[in-house]
Amino acid sequence: MKVIWLALCLPSAFVTAAKLPRRTSGPSLQHDLVKEAAALARLASRRAQKAPKSHKAGTSCPDNQFPPVNITVQGVGYLEDVLSADLLAQLQTNLAGHPDWEIGKPWTLSMVADSVERQMDRKFGFAGGEGFNVFTVKKAQVGQLITVTDKVKTLAANTRLEYRGHDPITLEDAIHLTNICLRPMTCDAFFEQHKTECLDDDLWKRRKNPEEVTGHTRSMCCERMKCKEEAPCSPPTMYTKRPDYDTAFGSKPDQCCVPKACSEDLCKSSLWVAKPGNVLGSTKDECCVPLDCDDYKCSAKYVKKQKRRGQDGSPLLMQGSTDSECCEPISCKHINCEATDEWKTNESATVGASLEDCCIPQFCKHHSCEPVTKWEPKPKAILGSSNPSCCTPKLCRDFDCDSGFQLRAGAVIGGKGLLGSTHNECCEKKSCHDWKCSDPSKWVQQADEGSRGVERHGWSDEECCTPLMCSSIDCVPESLWQPKSAEELEGLLGSTSKQCCNPKWCKDYTCTGDIPEQNVTSTKWYKKVDTNHFQFRGSTDEECCHPKYCSEYTTQFPSKFRRKPEDQEKPRLGSTEAECYDELKCSDYCCKGKDVQLKEDAAQLLGSTDVECCEKPN
Repeated sequence: MKVIWLALCLPSAFVTAAKLPRRTSGPSLQHDLVKEAAALARLASRRAQKAPKSHKAGTSCPDNQFPPVNITVQGVGYLEDVLSADLLAQLQTNLAGHPDWEIGKPWTLSMVADSVERQMDRKFGFAGGEGFNVFTVKKAQVGQLITVTDKVKTLAANTRLEYRGHDPITLEDAIHLTNICLRPMTCDAFFEQHKTECLDDDLWKRRKNPEEVTGHTRSMCCERMKCKEEAPCSPPTMYTKRPDYDTAFGSKPDQCCVPKACSEDLCKSSLWVAKPGNVLGSTKDECCVPLDCDDYKCSAKYVKKQKRRGQDGSPLLMQGSTDSECCEPISCKHINCEATDEWKTNESATVGASLEDCCIPQFCKHHSCEPVTKWEPKPKAILGSSNPSCCTPKLCRDFDCDSGFQLRAGAVIGGKGLLGSTHNECCEKKSCHDWKCSDPSKWVQQADEGSRGVERHGWSDEECCTPLMCSSIDCVPESLWQPKSAEELEGLLGSTSKQCCNPKWCKDYTCTGDIPEQNVTSTKWYKKVDTNHFQFRGSTDEECCHPKYCSEYTTQFPSKFRRKPEDQEKPRLGSTEAECYDELKCSDYCCKGKDVQLKEDAAQLLGSTDVECCEKPN
C-alpha cells in the first residue's frame, strides 16, 4: 500500500520540550499520523486567518523576563519541565536579576496558544506551593489569548514551568506557545482589578500609559494631584491660593484655596444690600443684591417716582432705598393705594399726602385665611387683604410623624532492608512534604523537590520553608500603615501590615479644609478627638474626621434657598449655603396671589413667596 505523508512547515524558532519515542510502523499508525498532520495543518491555516493582527506581527511586552523563544510541548508527563535545561537556566538567571521577583509580588504571564489535542484540555503552571500562574490550553483551538496574574510563590533559583496535568502529552507537536511574556504586574492590570481606583478621587489620578508602568498599589500606579497643576482657585474673586499652594496636594477649592468671604462693608449703601447667608466673593455682583425702589416705602408726603423705561419699552431698574432716590412729593393722584394689599383707592379723595388721606384701609378681620389646612389667622395682624399679610402659614416642620521528623528509604523493604545500627546509617530527615511551616504569615512552603529534582528533606522552617521578609511587603491599606525604617525591617519576618509596618495616627492628620496656622476651620469635616483609652487611626478624612453633612445643615432663609439634591451613595458634605443650597431666584417663581405679578427685577431677587417676588401691577 502506498502511504502519503503530509509535511507541515512550522516556525524554526519553536523549542520542543521533549523528544517522543519513535513509533512502531503499521497501517493504523500511518493513518493516525496522516489524520493528526492534517488536523494540525487545518488549525495552522485557521490561525493565520483568525489570529489578531497584533499577534501575527509580535506584541510589545516591556520588561519581559521570559527567553525570546516559542515552545512546542510534546512527550511530557505530570510535573515535568516544559523548558529545556538551557532555557530554564536562562529564565532563572533573568528572574534572579530582577528586583521585583520576590515571594508575594504579583507577576503577569501572557501568551498565544495553539492545540491540536482532540481529547482534553492541558494545564500548565510554575512550581511553588500549590503552583502559581497556572493556565489551561483548550483542546483543538488556535490563537488562544491567555493572560494570568498571580503572586510569586518560589525563589528565582527554584522557578520551573511545568506540565501540571495528570495525563501525559503523547501527541507530536501537540501544543504551541508563542508570544510568551512574563513580567511584573503592570498598572493596567491593577486597574482592571480595581475598576474605580484613582478615578472618583479628589487627591489621586492615574499615571499616563499604565501598560508601561509596573505596579500593584495605588501609590505605584497613581500620582497625587498638585494644586498648582490643577489650578482650582477659580474664580479669583472668590478664592485665593493657600500659603503652601505650590506644594499642597488636591484638586478642589477646599483643598487648595482659602475662600474669600464677602465683606460686610462692601454692600453698605442705600443702593445695595448683602446677600443672605455665607456668601463667597469680593465684588458687588457676587456679594450684594441691588435695592429696588419698588421695595422702598416713601415717607409721608412722598410718592414713588414714575418708572423709567428702555428703548424697547421695558421698565428699567430704579435703584435706591431713600426718598431722594425713589420718591417725589405727592398729592392723592400720586398715592398708589394699591402698592400693598393694606389699602385700596378712595375714589372720592383728590388731595392728600398720606395713605390715610387718600386710601381706604383693608382690615385683616375681613379676610378669610384659606385654605385652612395651610393658613391660620395671624393674631396681631391688622391691615391687609391677603394670606401673607393676615395669616400665619402652617409649616410641616412642626408636624410630628410616626416612627418606625524517618527511616531511610529501603530500611524495611521485603524483610531484608537497609543494614545499619547507627543513626547515620539508618536515618534521614523527614521529607519536607510532611512539614508544615510554623507560621504561614512568616514562612511559605517550598516545593517538594529541589532544583535538581531530588526530594527535599528537612524538619524545620529553615530547611523546608522560604522566609517571608517584611522588606517585600506593601503597607496596606496605606491610610492606616506606613513602612518601617530600613533598620527596623532588617531581618524582620512577616507578610502582614501589622507585622511589617508602623501605624498611622489621626492625631498627625489635618482634615481637608482645616488650616490651623490661619485658624481656618473646614466647612466639611471636624477632627475626631482621641480619649485616654482610645486613639483613632488613619490618614484620611473618612478615618480621622467626622463629616459635616449638608443634610444636617439648615439655612436661615428657607424661602431663598433650595437644598441641593443628595447622592444616596455619596452624601453631600458642607455646612454653608454655597455648599448645600441653590439660590431660589424670583424669576423662577410663579405668583400665587390674585392680581399680582413678578417684580421687574425678579432675576436679581432671591425668594419663593409672593411677598418676596410679587407686586400688584400699576
